[in-house]
Amino acid sequence: MELILDTNALSAFADGDPRAAARFAEAASVYLPAIVLGEYRFGIAQSRHRSQHERIRFPQTTCGSRHFAANTVILSSAGTGTSIASRA
Repeated sequence: MELILDTNALSAFADGDPRAAARFAEAASVYLPAIVLGEYRFGIAQSRHRSQHERIRFPQTTCGSRHFAANTVILSSAGTGTSIASRA
């Protein structure tokens, strides 16, 4: 089985959800779209539990998601109503 993660699945895994962990264990391959990683990083950038969630390490090739998250935080703080920020 192959998995393509959405932000909710990534969050569940990061939070230690046993069902998510079981699905990951069954998967032959797990794919993490860059936009999902960006949304996840945006969420943890605003989280009270940021240091707990930042313990997860992602490949260095995902630097675009860091920029996405940082820019979304800036736009959200400015009240521009980005589509992702408006859902948070």
